[in-house]
Amino acid sequence: SVEDIAKSIDDILSDDKLRNELVKKGKKHVKTFSWQRMAEQTLAVYEKYGRKS
Repeated sequence: SVEDIAKSIDDILSDDKLRNELVKKGKKHVKTFSWQRMAEQTLAVYEKYGRKS
């Protein structure tokens, strides 16, 4: 709900520890993405579903 989203935003803005933890996790998660990996995954989807057409 809108209220839940607003509370979550308020929690992040007012809690330094929570905010820093989320930033740390975000930086770790973003390392799993690269242009090469995304291109390979996109191609795999096209190959998998393109054959059924």
